[in-house]
Amino acid sequence: MSRSSSTPLLLLCLAGLQFALAYDVFDGYYPALYKVDFIGNDIPVNGTIGKLSISMSDCATLCNATSECRGFTYQKRASTELSTCFVKSMMVGVGTDTSAVVNADPYSYIRRSVAADVSGYPKHEVGYDYPGNDIQSSIAVKDAAACGQECNKATNCAGFVYYPIPFSGQIYNQQATVGAGTCAIKTAMKGKYQFPAGSEIQAYHKSAAPSTQSLSLALSFLTILFHLSLRSSP
Repeated sequence: MSRSSSTPLLLLCLAGLQFALAYDVFDGYYPALYKVDFIGNDIPVNGTIGKLSISMSDCATLCNATSECRGFTYQKRASTELSTCFVKSMMVGVGTDTSAVVNADPYSYIRRSVAADVSGYPKHEVGYDYPGNDIQSSIAVKDAAACGQECNKATNCAGFVYYPIPFSGQIYNQQATVGAGTCAIKTAMKGKYQFPAGSEIQAYHKSAAPSTQSLSLALSFLTILFHLSLRSSP
């Protein structure tokens, strides 16, 4: 290969390396959305919206230390002292390029979902879906617990599937509508489908309520014990 033909390839590789190094990567977060902000849902820090003079990594640490934080937007300026961190309870809406408005480069990071225990749902699986049997689907929810509350409202709900956002690659589209997650509540958890490794879709099975027949048998058994105790008493 001649020197002249290899030069463009070298420049392309260097440009790709520069692009890769431009974004910080944090454990527990999806890759950054550059020049994208999600307006609203800011969590006050010491009574103030937005924390000044903080590094991007410290902004991620602040979000990690805040239980209700679902992500953050970091407005990066010429120096750390001039930069601002906004931790958010939800990353909802259409990502907006606010760089011209705030005179900074916003970087938005959405926290990866963690399969959490939900009261009343003793069994949950990560990476599985149960297609069909929907009472309602595409319900916008904050987290899996909120999905459980939707299931509890339905008398015939046997469980639910929680789809954390981003789903189906939405995270890589800066114009996509990004939220905390969607939920499908179901009359039956049948027909299990396994997604490829790394999927964060979560299926939750509701505790089985005692059947009428079981309650009747238990009552009959207690009645028999009561009569036996009367016979054995002096």
